[in-house]
Amino acid sequence: MKKYVTAEDLAELSCLPIKELDMSTVFDIDYSDGWMKVISRFSQLTSLKIGDQYENLNLADDSFCHIAALTSITCLHLNRCVEITANGYTTLINLPLEELVITYLKDAHDNDEIVRIISQIPYLCNLTLDWNKITHEGFAHLSKMSQLLCLKLPTSINMASAGLIHLSSLPLLEEFNISHCRISHEEDFFEILSNMKSLLSLDISYNGNITDYSLECISKMSNVKSLNLQHCSGFASAGLRHLAQLPLTCLSIGSTDADDACLHAVSKIGSLRSLDISSHSQSHISSRVTDIGISYLSHLSHLRTLKINSCDRITSHGLSQLNKLPLEALSMLGIYLERDLLEVVAKMAKLKLLNISKSRYLPKCDVENLNLQCPLLEIISHKL
Repeated sequence: MKKYVTAEDLAELSCLPIKELDMSTVFDIDYSDGWMKVISRFSQLTSLKIGDQYENLNLADDSFCHIAALTSITCLHLNRCVEITANGYTTLINLPLEELVITYLKDAHDNDEIVRIISQIPYLCNLTLDWNKITHEGFAHLSKMSQLLCLKLPTSINMASAGLIHLSSLPLLEEFNISHCRISHEEDFFEILSNMKSLLSLDISYNGNITDYSLECISKMSNVKSLNLQHCSGFASAGLRHLAQLPLTCLSIGSTDADDACLHAVSKIGSLRSLDISSHSQSHISSRVTDIGISYLSHLSHLRTLKINSCDRITSHGLSQLNKLPLEALSMLGIYLERDLLEVVAKMAKLKLLNISKSRYLPKCDVENLNLQCPLLEIISHKL
């Protein structure tokens, strides 16, 4: 719930040793010169979040410059601060920032210049740029940030081979997120991506050009432990078989064309600890996974977390094949819950968390019985 707070209210707190300040939950702020002067008095501040998820802010360069007084700040989130120009961002160069998140920047002519300035922040290792336009020139500036560990570009950027080749030279990059980007159809795109050998986590969700060859290229990234293919299309079991070469511990193939054959391929990834095969309720893609497919997962002896949301073709017979797994968290949102399905869950000895929210059949007495049988099990059961 957002709250109304005045600059005077905030000023009264500036004498306290506050280290984290989140202004994104405060309603109707006019980020005038007075507001930013007040914020600049929090001398021990290490984390600051400014902005609103839905409305553009009128924070201009002359007010934003007061942030230079926050000499201890290491984390800064700027949401929809569309009035700050490249000149305003120069204020950040001398700050000890380690994490910077900028969301919703206008398609301005100086976007690449802003990226150039950001690339000069010496200690920055975690960067999120959620905006619509970065050109090859901007990617070239990012390539100079040799200290980057995490780079997230989760938006509608046109991600082509020419831009990616700059990023592939980042020597320490461990986490790369290009979710919702318009990934290039160029044949060499995933070949270039496969050269990013330092990556531990890759998120290419919500992209349509993911083929079996794409996954073959990804399988050459020998250190990847987390892969998000949610809402991707174009690959099948043949592509997923390549992933058995990786030390994957976390895989998401929810809302894809995954079928039983795909789960057979996934069952060969013996290191998996977390798997999401959900068919999300708002997706136009219905689950193709049946009891046959879910039974293949019984070979994943390290699996701790499983999400099968809206997978309506899975029954108690299929789920019972997983009873010997060391599952600790199971999510079955939106599934038609019959009593025998809950009886199977009760036999999962190591289960600590069960999410059965939005179930289309959820008798209160059945949930109460499950609670009695498994008193240490946390059950989330919000109805529609």
